[in-house]
Amino acid sequence: SRQMKRSVLVGAAFAVVFVVLTVGSYVQQAAVWDEPQHLTSGYVALTQRDYRVDPEHPPLLRMLAALPLWLTPGVTLDATAVDHLAPDEWSRLGQFQFAHEFLYRQNDADRLLYRARFMSVLLGVGLGILIFLWARKWVGFWPATWVLALFALEPNILAHAGLVTTDFGITCFLFGAAYFAWR
Repeated sequence: SRQMKRSVLVGAAFAVVFVVLTVGSYVQQAAVWDEPQHLTSGYVALTQRDYRVDPEHPPLLRMLAALPLWLTPGVTLDATAVDHLAPDEWSRLGQFQFAHEFLYRQNDADRLLYRARFMSVLLGVGLGILIFLWARKWVGFWPATWVLALFALEPNILAHAGLVTTDFGITCFLFGAAYFAWR
């Protein structure tokens, strides 16, 4: 149908713009304070099935971010270092030292971060499409297109969609749960 073709066209244009803006931004940024910890925790959970690096957050979003690393040849991890730290050392920021060692000393941090950050960008594309679909059902095609354009250009969305943290993924999945419950 004509509306379906228009919606696919808008969705594709949005995806291209959103990816270009987000990737263009995150390749110019150093890691934020907790990105190494989130990425390392996800990678260790994914490859070693060891969840001790940071048990404060559920591992799914971190493992999703680490998926490209799992598929990348040459990623180095000294997993035995987890065993050498006593539990009280983890509470005294040992997990950050372990993450720093993994990301910056054993590997090329930028290469790993860029790949992991792209997974969050994909979640952003998914969230934008869900917002568009919901708005289209409520208020029609053209207002939904404006909503999607505002989403794609919103600085807070662009900033957080390019980080390896759990914040944006939680937003995406909570919105998705509300959307599909509403449907």
